[in-house]
Amino acid sequence: MKIAIIGAGNMGGAIACGLAASEEYKAGEIVCSNPSCGKLEALKSRYEVIATTTDNISAAEDADMVIVAVKPWIAEGVVKQILGAFNSPQKMLVSVVADTSFATLRDWVSQSECQPAIFRVIPNTAISVGESMTFVSADGATQEQIDAVMGIFNKMGEAMLVDEKMLGRS
Repeated sequence: MKIAIIGAGNMGGAIACGLAASEEYKAGEIVCSNPSCGKLEALKSRYEVIATTTDNISAAEDADMVIVAVKPWIAEGVVKQILGAFNSPQKMLVSVVADTSFATLRDWVSQSECQPAIFRVIPNTAISVGESMTFVSADGATQEQIDAVMGIFNKMGEAMLVDEKMLGRS
């Protein structure tokens, strides 16, 4: 599975490192985008398997799963920028964006070619060393997609599937 992570800050970078540390991904299966080259170079120096780019669209277009790990005030623009990536019902949008509901995320992707399965995920930075407790909520996902997301986050600690209302404001 090819995974794109949009945002290489604390959480996006931690997820990228956690995935790479699992040693289950080959070069090119994890791509991380960020406007700052410094953060991308730091990731690449730790894990060569992580591909990096400053282009969100190119990161997302070939990914099966797009993890958006950006600040809430730029999230809408980022999601709308990558709408073209959601061209198959198998695509998944995983939001790590704080306090952003399924209703809001659905509104942002309403103009995409296909409606992706959407997940809201709340990990912690211990995910980089495989020790996170991650809460996952799903909307419009098949059981296969839920199993895939849970499997990925269980590799980086422990993941628990919960209703969206358990994630705080929604």
